[in-house]
Amino acid sequence: MKRILFIFIISINLHAGIVNSDDRHEISDSPIEIQDISKSIAALIPKSRVQKLEDGRFKLSGLSYIDDFNFCKDENFVSTQRLIANCSASLVGRNKIATAAHCIDDEQGYSINDYYIVFDYTYNGEAMDELILERNSVYEIKSLLQHTFDFPGDKDVALLELKENVEGRAPLRIAKNRIKEGSEIFMLGFPLGLPMKYHDNGFVTSSTTNLKGQSSFTHNLDTFSVNSGSSIFSSKTNEIIGILVRGTGMNYEMKDEKKCNTWGRGDHHSGEANYIDLLDI
Repeated sequence: MKRILFIFIISINLHAGIVNSDDRHEISDSPIEIQDISKSIAALIPKSRVQKLEDGRFKLSGLSYIDDFNFCKDENFVSTQRLIANCSASLVGRNKIATAAHCIDDEQGYSINDYYIVFDYTYNGEAMDELILERNSVYEIKSLLQHTFDFPGDKDVALLELKENVEGRAPLRIAKNRIKEGSEIFMLGFPLGLPMKYHDNGFVTSSTTNLKGQSSFTHNLDTFSVNSGSSIFSSKTNEIIGILVRGTGMNYEMKDEKKCNTWGRGDHHSGEANYIDLLDI
């Protein structure tokens, strides 16, 4: 399987893989239990896109999908939302964040010192040229507790320590057992830098549970650049079973008749996730 790293860097092609229908939903339109879980989902956002205000709050700003990436105005989400996030992550301890290791890349200028960990990056129903967040939504990273990355091997997970405990949010529940092929799953993250989306209608397409030393499973969830680090959950237990790390990838596509871009679509896209037990939580 061709592997594409889902990190957002302007200088490379961005990937947007919709499998058949678009299964991304706003958090506000999701089931109540998903909304509860979403409170503990975080974005890795470059500090250059975050401004601390005099009253202690934070202002987030980013890129336009239409003006900066020539997306068609009628494509889902793009006319009202901005590209702000750079990777996806999850709260797995009072001050611990799980993500993909390739999101932390000193050579590309994305060290732990270049990011804020940001909660509540969601769509509020209005045009979002910028977003104002409260102090308890934004945290600084203290250290890199684990960075397991052997690309082109299949291990790609990281565990971050924050400078302070996260208040008012519960660490997400971690699965004790590995997922089986055919199991129903969902994902929460920031596809191509959008405010958080709920991806459903997914299932495990292959599992390496019975193969010694294997670290990954594949799935058919819609996955995009910047979804890297997203937690994948069991639909049965709402526990994290994996961390999205890569996929086959599809470029967003040009509509010849409109001379603008649309989300990439296809029926052969495949995402890959590392099992959550690779992290030393």
